[in-house]
Amino acid sequence: MKKLLISLVLIFFISISTMKAYAYYEDANTTYITESKPQELLSQKLVTEEGKKLVPTGSILGVDDVEEVVFVYQVFVQNGLSIDVEQANLLFNNQAQSELENLFNFDFTIIELESDSLHTNLFEGSEDGYFVEITLTLSMNTPTLDQYKLVANNVMTFDVLFQSK
Repeated sequence: MKKLLISLVLIFFISISTMKAYAYYEDANTTYITESKPQELLSQKLVTEEGKKLVPTGSILGVDDVEEVVFVYQVFVQNGLSIDVEQANLLFNNQAQSELENLFNFDFTIIELESDSLHTNLFEGSEDGYFVEITLTLSMNTPTLDQYKLVANNVMTFDVLFQSK
């Protein structure tokens, strides 16, 4: 009887620890904002669908042209906090170009989704909060000839900063 009781307790603790480890594993790749981690920086590379090119808004579109590129992020926000999003560090071929700061438009839309909890640490409790869906719409204004020379056939990267406000 004593062995049976010890076996049941052992099975109970193994199942609890497995569930906790699985929950942490599921939440490990989630972008989140909490009191202890008030900001998150994601680096993003401008990639369009295969063969597509970003062209200025209002241009006549060719077969492979797009006026905007859309990025969607899901971020967990701890209860009691709100989120602010901004773009930073616009680079072309890993070089900052101050002449291009006003050429691109970064429009953010934030939609609050469901309430949930997130395991941010394997050995501590979970954080209660809610998920938000953040949509970034990237578009381009009409460039000058000098701006076009800096942009054409270069790789654009930028950072998206999520922070509590």
